[in-house]
Amino acid sequence: MPQRSTEDALYTLVKHIRHNLDRRRIVVLVSLDIEGAFNDAWWPKIKFRLAEEKCPNNIRRLLGSYLSDRRARVRYLGKEYIRDTGKGCVQGSIGGPILWNLLLDPLLQELEAKGDYAQAFADDVVLVFEGETALEIERRANATLEHVRAWGASNKFRFAPHKTNAMVVTRKLKYDTPRLHMDGVDLVLTNEIKLLGVVIDRKLTFNTHIANVCKCAVTFYHQLARAAKVSWGLHPEVIRTIYRAVVEPVILYAAAVWAPAVDKLGISIVQRGFALKLCRAYRTTSLNSALLLAGLLPLDLRVREAANLYEARRWVP
Repeated sequence: MPQRSTEDALYTLVKHIRHNLDRRRIVVLVSLDIEGAFNDAWWPKIKFRLAEEKCPNNIRRLLGSYLSDRRARVRYLGKEYIRDTGKGCVQGSIGGPILWNLLLDPLLQELEAKGDYAQAFADDVVLVFEGETALEIERRANATLEHVRAWGASNKFRFAPHKTNAMVVTRKLKYDTPRLHMDGVDLVLTNEIKLLGVVIDRKLTFNTHIANVCKCAVTFYHQLARAAKVSWGLHPEVIRTIYRAVVEPVILYAAAVWAPAVDKLGISIVQRGFALKLCRAYRTTSLNSALLLAGLLPLDLRVREAANLYEARRWVP
């Protein structure tokens, strides 16, 4: 499958949800949890998938050598313990994500063939079900969840239903709540789901996500304030570099996803402390004046700019 960034994955997911909400449909979002994930990647299945995808023989032999005669060794309290291993692809390694994608792709292809919307980024797998009624969604979702569980069992994976999150998103005032279950365990419906670092709430307001990133920015400011005094400390250009290289990227992450919500929350207020440090102004200086003196673009405009640039790049062939 083509490689995508986390922002691409989130943007596509939220766009799909909004499209169905515009059609006045009920949407159920299910975030699956795979126990172990990378640690439970079964080597015989990896070798089978390499052959199934007609991987060149030299690469298959190389990976076959890599996945054979491997042992885990631990020394503790003067003793050494050694165990043979037959599964696992190291998370964070160069080849780990490729081997993981090789295992997970068949499930995504099966779900697509069934007409279910599935999206995966590394081991974060999300299912989206939509329909006119909760009963319609309940039947489709439970059948798909059983299919996912059976696929996991045949590939030595276990999906953890007690860690699987589900959420209903709809603009309807009255609707029934679908009853979802997996492996005999009822799934608890939540009001928020965190996916790839972004908190998605059941009304797509993104209030919680924006509050979290603003809190993170304020924490950065308090750490910076201890080092950057009015009359001594860090040079203003150093503060500007820290702000642009650390603070802004944290806030602007996946801005294209939640940009429509930026008007309601006064997000620019988190810039005030940084602007005062940059221009070395008094606390009574207004936000607009401090931003002007510091040469900073208001954060709400930066969010819209980042979102527009992302969408412009997205459509460039």
